Amino acid sequence: MRRRATLLIATSVMLLMTAASPAAAQESATTADEQTTTTIVRYDGPPQDGGEPVEATMLTEPTRIGPEALVVDSKTAPVAKLPEGQEVYDDSGQNGPSSASVAALTSGPRPVASASYGASINATDCQEDSEAYNASGHVIDHFDYCAASYFIATFQVCTVYWWGTSCRTTGTAQWRQVSLGRGYNNSDKVTRYVDFVNLLDEWKLSGDAGTHSMTIGMSCLTQVGAACEARYAPHTQTIAQWAGPFPTTYFRFDSPSAGGFGDELIGQYDFQTTVSLVGGTSASFGANTFRCDSAPYIINTQAGSGCVFPDVTSVFSLSVNSNATQEALHIYQAQYYPWTTTPADPNKQIPGSVDSGLPLTRNADKVEAKRNRDTAVAHCYAQYGPDYSAGNRFQCDEYPFAATHQGAFTAGTNYSARPIPARDNESGGAQLGAFYSFNRMLDGVAPDPYFVQITA
Repeated sequence: MRRRATLLIATSVMLLMTAASPAAAQESATTADEQTTTTIVRYDGPPQDGGEPVEATMLTEPTRIGPEALVVDSKTAPVAKLPEGQEVYDDSGQNGPSSASVAALTSGPRPVASASYGASINATDCQEDSEAYNASGHVIDHFDYCAASYFIATFQVCTVYWWGTSCRTTGTAQWRQVSLGRGYNNSDKVTRYVDFVNLLDEWKLSGDAGTHSMTIGMSCLTQVGAACEARYAPHTQTIAQWAGPFPTTYFRFDSPSAGGFGDELIGQYDFQTTVSLVGGTSASFGANTFRCDSAPYIINTQAGSGCVFPDVTSVFSLSVNSNATQEALHIYQAQYYPWTTTPADPNKQIPGSVDSGLPLTRNADKVEAKRNRDTAVAHCYAQYGPDYSAGNRFQCDEYPFAATHQGAFTAGTNYSARPIPARDNESGGAQLGAFYSFNRMLDGVAPDPYFVQITA
């Protein structure tokens, strides 16, 4: 009897447990922790066409600080593009511009020529620029910057059970994004700013992706000078709205001249675009630099004060079909046939061409410029005689220019000087002066490198 009673009790317990199992399982499921997770990944090209995921870390502190940050490395900085309509001059001789230098000057987006050297490329130029997909974007010239990237955002709902986690994807979003930056000259001699427009396109949405919110913002971190001032806050809206008819957002950063560094009152800053999913991860792209100044040798010209993107080797172009024809031809001879110039030296190396890899830098010191000029004039006098000016119809033209740190006074034999028509010399000098001012070419603590390119 005792054994039978024990068996009945055990059987009853098992039946009760079996009956309770569905309820217990249901209670376990309802009390499980359910979470929405979001991730965003940056790609260096269209993911469906082989684009690779790339690191998209957000800057939290300046990449450089102090005067050292102002130095542009011409060995790594891109070469500025020639404006549309300008072509590299080639005399079809054995020497002349290499295919590599021509490609560097003319491949990719080319700004529209402007007397004020203003911003001049559009979003399509940026989207089609292969260099824009680099981590730092692409500085096209002092006034034009573009960065581009592809992104994929993934939205999941994950349920955490006592035995583990189970996730299901509820939606995805893929798009292309460009950040187009522009620098400015400001004749009011006070305002100093850059602005950016971000444009999003090529959308591919699935599931509930459109219902999620996304924020686009830009950061500005001070390297030198006074802290920059953000004119617009980050912008948040749903992905469906970003993919709608107005997929753009604008940013502007102002740089106060008060507190600027050095005589030029420089302010220099890192900037970057960041895309954030509300409640999720973020990804950044296009980290680069802009610089503002009120240099005394620029602010008193029509260029006034202003801001540029400095990490580029600028290009001063001079056409053989202009009022400076003879100066242009003289520079071309000095760059590609230096052994035919005077002072005579079969081994002389004259800087300034893209092929030489030796850029020039501006000299704003009038005393040093006069020394360069006097050295060149003395050579013309000795080489071509005291009457080389032929009654002031000709002037002694020197290259590199007197207003450079590579001028004749310290160049040894690595320069060229010869008489050319006065009109050509004066026109070339005026064009160089405009380039210096409107391109905001600095001397001193922030010497801007530049090449000289003769165009057709």
